[in-house]
Amino acid sequence: MEHEPGQVRASDKEREQTVAFLRAALAEGMLTLEECDERQAAAYAAKYRHELDVLLTDLPRQLRWHTPEARAELRAWGRRRAFVGLTALAVVVTFAALSGGHFFWPILPIMFVAFLVLRRKAFRRMAGRGGGCGPHHRTFGPASA
Repeated sequence: MEHEPGQVRASDKEREQTVAFLRAALAEGMLTLEECDERQAAAYAAKYRHELDVLLTDLPRQLRWHTPEARAELRAWGRRRAFVGLTALAVVVTFAALSGGHFFWPILPIMFVAFLVLRRKAFRRMAGRGGGCGPHHRTFGPASA
């Protein structure tokens, strides 16, 4: 059994991520069906990470975020980050309120930022449902009856 130094074995998760990446490239029209099938078979047969990397060298890295797994991972990261930020904010506001100080002036920029975040979230939700984001919003595509 030969093992060359520096070679790291690929896990099942890495193989599945590579296949998801290849499927996204197929959906974007960057690969033909035959190319995608060949690369998927090679991905499942790969033993080492460098064998997986070779399958993706001619595809753009930005395509990585087009896979459902990557989008879910990005959303989870955003939720964790928001939770940490809101927890820290709650601690600061609670400490300031309980300290008996005068007017807590940082509440003004905090409220402004919260308003902007909530407004952006509402616009994204409306755009996702096909609603407009203002009076000049136009829907492209087939008209619904």
